[in-house]
Amino acid sequence: MREDKYLGTATKEMLRARVQELEKELRQIREEKDSALKENRDKINELNIDLLSIKTKINELLQAKKEKEMRVKNLEIKLRKNSS
Repeated sequence: MREDKYLGTATKEMLRARVQELEKELRQIREEKDSALKENRDKINELNIDLLSIKTKINELLQAKKEKEMRVKNLEIKLRKNSS
């Protein structure tokens, strides 16, 4: 009977140790996951800022192109009038 008690206690201690080990692993995994998520969010934010900057630059270039085309068109009209 006494041996059963000691075996039961030993088994419980082994199980407790295993549970603690698994809980520690779980905490580490959660910390790694949280760290990776934060890093990914930071990268996404950085890429969004870069993308917005690129979109702004493209819009500026398109606007400049339109203005240049208008100037060229107006000059062509002037030239036609002067040559007539």
